[in-house]
Amino acid sequence: MFHGLWEVALPLLLYDFIVKLAAMAFGSRMDAAALTTVAALAALLPLGALYRKDQKTRGEEKPAVPWWIYPLMAAAGIGLNYLFSGVMEHFAVTEHFSNAAQEGLLAGGRLVQLVGLGFLVPVTEEVVFRGLLYRRMKKYLPTGAALVMAAAIFALYHGNMVQILYAFPMGLVILLAYEKYPSLAVPVVFHMAANLGTVLPNIL
Repeated sequence: MFHGLWEVALPLLLYDFIVKLAAMAFGSRMDAAALTTVAALAALLPLGALYRKDQKTRGEEKPAVPWWIYPLMAAAGIGLNYLFSGVMEHFAVTEHFSNAAQEGLLAGGRLVQLVGLGFLVPVTEEVVFRGLLYRRMKKYLPTGAALVMAAAIFALYHGNMVQILYAFPMGLVILLAYEKYPSLAVPVVFHMAANLGTVLPNIL
């Protein structure tokens, strides 16, 4: 049991360690968006290697994903971003809970927002939360339980109520898509589109 808990928790602990290390090294010299981008870049190499090792251990072949799934995932990412954001705005969630974390990220430089938050961070987070955490959870839990727990962990990791309420349903949708089409590119495209749906209007 301890081995299973350690195996599941390791990617998240490693990612969190790298994020905190980046904050200690550059926190006083970078804004939130730049710091998040640097941490994602630093984490991608070791966590990507861990993901590839897991793939080899499972002996997985590259899954066939119909081409139309990718534009569908992009449209779903943008559409659900606006839907869930609109629901929270309707219920005045941001008036009751602080949204300072996201506001800090969206106050960064335009290029950092576009490249970092729009592309790099989604890749790293998908490797961590879907490619590693969720796939490892499925070794020890029924699929339904793994889906809910992985989405909850993804949401809670964001650390504030506004993003938790947004990230949980988004995490469930991402996981359902990944379960149907088990190529990491599927959730990556969804996640990129969702982030760009927030970043691009902010930049423009």
